Amino acid sequence: MKKKNAFTLAEVLITLGIIGVVAAMTMPMLVAKYRDKQIVTALKKFNSIMTQAITLAINENGSPTVWGADDFVNSGEQDTGDNDTDSMNNRDMERTSTALIVKHLKVIKDCGRKAEGCFPDVYIKRLNGVNDRNIERQTRYHKIILADGTLVALSGAENGIVGNSGVSIEIWADVNGKRPPNTLGKDVFMFSVANDKFVPYGFETSGGYDITSGDMINICSPFFNGDGASRGYKCTAWALYNENLDYLYCDDLNWETKTKCK
Repeated sequence: MKKKNAFTLAEVLITLGIIGVVAAMTMPMLVAKYRDKQIVTALKKFNSIMTQAITLAINENGSPTVWGADDFVNSGEQDTGDNDTDSMNNRDMERTSTALIVKHLKVIKDCGRKAEGCFPDVYIKRLNGVNDRNIERQTRYHKIILADGTLVALSGAENGIVGNSGVSIEIWADVNGKRPPNTLGKDVFMFSVANDKFVPYGFETSGGYDITSGDMINICSPFFNGDGASRGYKCTAWALYNENLDYLYCDDLNWETKTKCK
């Protein structure tokens, strides 16, 4: 009889152990990349929907800079319901009729300026984990939930900004709904209406609005804090146009020379 070569039990167990170690090392990254892809897809969809709604609103009503003030107020972290108190807390705000945009969106819930469940009643985190703001409790924001579950908050720009850079409306979007992490640059992204265009945060340059050149140290990175990079406000443009959230994983990205970790 001829002998047949085969693996011993020990060899099989060692091989399975190696495979398990490799899987344990790679699976979390694969899962994270899959989630990132879902976020980017949702972000691109929101960008398209909101661009269309704002374009229609401008065609009907002219520039947002002349839409005028509506009746929303900013009570800081409290939804007081007291117009006098809230108005006193909102003297430094330029208010804009955000309802002119909302009418062109498919909305399943419109909370107006009230804390009625359009956002989770928690602080949105900055990219570095620091608390930023509780949008649900701020009556500065007109809060809605879109038909696809995206949470949207719209507000007039701060007093003085309109004249300086053309920014007339600030828009926040949580593209995976109320699910965590509720963090800027991860599932929460910021836009503005500037010079009558829908603009993702992260495009600002000294000469106007265009794709930012240079590295991410001063723009969007959890590894640095230059010019507020670790806040995550300006991650939106990168996520939209490079179609990744790789700024979460490596610290040497650059708009011109390196737009992915690998």
